[in-house]
Amino acid sequence: MRAILSVVAILHGAAGIAAAPPRDPVGAAAAAPALKGAARVVVETLAVDRRGTWTIGSDEAEIFPGNDAVLEKSATLIGRQQPERREMVQVTARFAPIIRADGVCTLQVDSEVRTVAAGSSTGRTPAERRSAAVEIQPDKDRYIEAYSSSLTGSRLGFKVRCAAATGPAASPASVPDAAAITFVDFDLDIARGHDEGPVEPLKSNRLRAILGRQADNLFAFNVPLPEGPRGAKRYRREHVELELLPQVIAAGRIQVRIVLKGEIATVSGDGSSIPHHFEKEDTAVLSSGGSHAIDLDVVSGGEDEGWTRVRYRLLVTGRF
Repeated sequence: MRAILSVVAILHGAAGIAAAPPRDPVGAAAAAPALKGAARVVVETLAVDRRGTWTIGSDEAEIFPGNDAVLEKSATLIGRQQPERREMVQVTARFAPIIRADGVCTLQVDSEVRTVAAGSSTGRTPAERRSAAVEIQPDKDRYIEAYSSSLTGSRLGFKVRCAAATGPAASPASVPDAAAITFVDFDLDIARGHDEGPVEPLKSNRLRAILGRQADNLFAFNVPLPEGPRGAKRYRREHVELELLPQVIAAGRIQVRIVLKGEIATVSGDGSSIPHHFEKEDTAVLSSGGSHAIDLDVVSGGEDEGWTRVRYRLLVTGRF
């Protein structure tokens, strides 16, 4: 069964990937355009020995840019030759992903394998360390070898998949446990400015969402306008719709997809209206209590509508 992990410390002795402190990006990926959100890394640790190719364990973690994750595994490898030789291996691997704007995952893997041969008088052998930098296409996997034994002829490595984490990890359970549902509270503050005037607070609201499920909020305002050229009364009708999708929580941070869309319409007393549609999407990565601001400008068709420009500023604060 695949282990789906939400961890903040190294897991000693047990299967797992654990979040580790931030580190610098590696190589050319540091300069390449990258996405803001987390990468989902799935690792199957494989061994090849007398028993054939077998899985030591499968693990999964979400990793935000600038962070990495640590995996620790242990296993006993059996040699093909006679008399039979065995060696115990302890592998520690560090995974540092960056998701480029084109969706390709650039992954740095640093591994260290320590071994003890059963019945050996020399005890532990020096650790074998390897580093690899690979590019992984979405829905593809790559094999990275971490160890090749001169004692038993066995090998050990990782089959890795890596892609943007756009939603919660799939649960192996067919029916989610209600106790496992994660709620996220959002404080919403919207402000508005006209033309070149100051942006002033308009309204606040609070919204609760479930991790992996979208929550919506609608702000609606009517603003009086000067009379039209023929003396008709007019007003500006504003509908601002907010969509929030909390996608991933990992290492004390949350990834939220934010969509701001709606319509500003110039409505005349004769029943006619001139609509202006708008939409803007962004991804926020927040710590609990942290905020993310989105600015949006909407321009009219001309001064004949009685207004020329409306500026919105939305502040989203998440608590989880």
